[in-house]
Amino acid sequence: MTMKGRTLIFFSFLTLAAAMFKRTAKQLVTVDELGQRSGISGTGNRSRLNSGGNLSNFGKGTRRAAETPGTPTLLAAQPLKWIHIPKCGTSLLNALIHLPGVCPGVDDSFQVNSEVLGHHFEANFDKACQYLCDGTKFVCTTTINGLYRPHRGIGIEYDFLKGHIVTMFRDPIQRIYSAWNDPVFKHGAGHKDFLHYVHSEAHALTCQIMGDGVMDPLPKFCKNMTEADAGLALVRIREGFAFAGIVEEWDLSMCLFHRMFGGSCLHSEFMDNRPTFPGETTYHEYDTSELGGYDDPVDRLLYNGAKELFFEKLREYNVSHESCQPCYAQAQLQTT
Repeated sequence: MTMKGRTLIFFSFLTLAAAMFKRTAKQLVTVDELGQRSGISGTGNRSRLNSGGNLSNFGKGTRRAAETPGTPTLLAAQPLKWIHIPKCGTSLLNALIHLPGVCPGVDDSFQVNSEVLGHHFEANFDKACQYLCDGTKFVCTTTINGLYRPHRGIGIEYDFLKGHIVTMFRDPIQRIYSAWNDPVFKHGAGHKDFLHYVHSEAHALTCQIMGDGVMDPLPKFCKNMTEADAGLALVRIREGFAFAGIVEEWDLSMCLFHRMFGGSCLHSEFMDNRPTFPGETTYHEYDTSELGGYDDPVDRLLYNGAKELFFEKLREYNVSHESCQPCYAQAQLQTT
């Protein structure tokens, strides 16, 4: 099939998704209605933004994200496609769904987190995504054989997704530590010890950009990725990613995100919605001394290249902690 034909199929799919969206109610979904569709309970605890954990309360007297303007950069990047690298910031989803007009079915008080949607909040939101978000502006994660599979590789789909991809990158070794210590999902299940798991996760970042299929657990073919593959992955990031943030620079990433795409800075976007340790709300840095200096040269090359691009974007959009103070204040962050 020619590239033109494949592109036509891709955007025909998006048109169909948009038509399905228009046939659904664009207003906020009630608790009972959403619960029937996704199994979400409306009796959760109070969320950080005092929404009461009750979906029927969202939108009452609360400013809607759709009322704030987007940017030409956002319009050019739509439909946005989130590529979720494991342990690289599920919290980005809260920023994506609150962009202007992207998900008309949510308001600024809505949060995708465990307090509102339970431990499997990402999967629960995905079940409701088609009812809450505009398919011409945001591509909901699809299921495979009825199972939710969020951590898929880009691989051969790159030509379809080019220009629409958004993601977060994380130091490759810190990412592995975070996965091993995940209190909800046992990413290291089946491995005899931590060191064995560390080596099994070699080249994961590069593989998710260049490879196909589900990336958690990591396919065995990923161990064959080379620094040349990391170089090709960096070309994809530079040419085909609409946004690439850095977990270790989360605040600046969120500020840059809004500088590029518009919309309001919300408190929920700056909070870790899946903290490894109870009570933490931001990025946790692990002591890696037990590895004796071990590193992944393939993913290190990719990560360093992604950071270089990130800092280029900061300069291009004049983003710094100083220039981001209005964003931080809008999000009600306590800065020092």
